[in-house]
Amino acid sequence: MTVFATGLVWSYVRLMRAVPRAHYENFDALETAVQEGNGVIIAFWHQRLILSPVLVPKVRPTIVHMLVSMNRDGDIMAGGASVPGVKIIRGSAANPTKRFKDKSGAPALIQMIGALEGGDCVALTPDGPRGPAQLANPGIIKLASRTGAPIVPVGLAASGGRYLKTWDRAFLPNPFSRKIGVIGSAIAIPKQLDQSALDQYVAQLNSQLNSANEHADTLARADNPTSL
Repeated sequence: MTVFATGLVWSYVRLMRAVPRAHYENFDALETAVQEGNGVIIAFWHQRLILSPVLVPKVRPTIVHMLVSMNRDGDIMAGGASVPGVKIIRGSAANPTKRFKDKSGAPALIQMIGALEGGDCVALTPDGPRGPAQLANPGIIKLASRTGAPIVPVGLAASGGRYLKTWDRAFLPNPFSRKIGVIGSAIAIPKQLDQSALDQYVAQLNSQLNSANEHADTLARADNPTSL
């Protein structure tokens, strides 16, 4: 069943990428962050995960390393997201200050740090894989602080699709619909963080991701008022 589901997701992603109907807003923010050469952490909500491959062609030749969980859903997504320009990292976003205490997260963390220090992009969902939905885990802030890579929040939407009955109300876009990517302003995280500063940056990321998603949804509704 997993092999069959992986094949479906792979075909679905390929179809979405083959249909040249995409609009990107404020893309200069992502381009500027990539060109600085310090690596970039691309963040988007788990709800919009299936839409994430629409951004990959826009950041080439930079490689995007996508963090995918080790669970069954992650097995399906890892196969489906294996497209040109994307390298899959399996694991969880472990705490960068405790690199070897989390056996499932430490290898993934090491790979993410290496990718960012090499100037590549790392794409992840700060509320996944366990939630709560649309609430960022502080691990992404600690990763940015550890590496010096900025976080670029991204809102994703489509002019057609439906929400599924999953923990995050996953959005399944119509592959032929117009895809929307709204790029938020890059968030630079300092090296030294106390708990108060960490909480503030988590709140800032939550706010910017929600704003980017809301704007993307607005643009999608303008294209198809009955879509969302």
